[in-house]
Amino acid sequence: MSKLLPLEGYLKNLKQEIPPSIRRLYMSKEQAYEMLKEYTGKDFGYDIEEWEKYTKGNF
Repeated sequence: MSKLLPLEGYLKNLKQEIPPSIRRLYMSKEQAYEMLKEYTGKDFGYDIEEWEKYTKGNF
C-alpha cells in the first residue's frame, strides 16, 4: 500500500478499508472519527458521504 496523507488515512479508516493487519496505518473507526474532527475542525459524525464531500471541496 502506498503512503497515505493523514486525511486520506482517516477517511479510509472511518470507512474501515484498512485492515487491522496493517498496523502502521490502521485505527479504529472511532479513532478515525476523532482524528477527522481534530484535523478539520468539523463534525459530520460517522456520515462518510458528508466527510468526503467536505474534504473534496476543502483539501
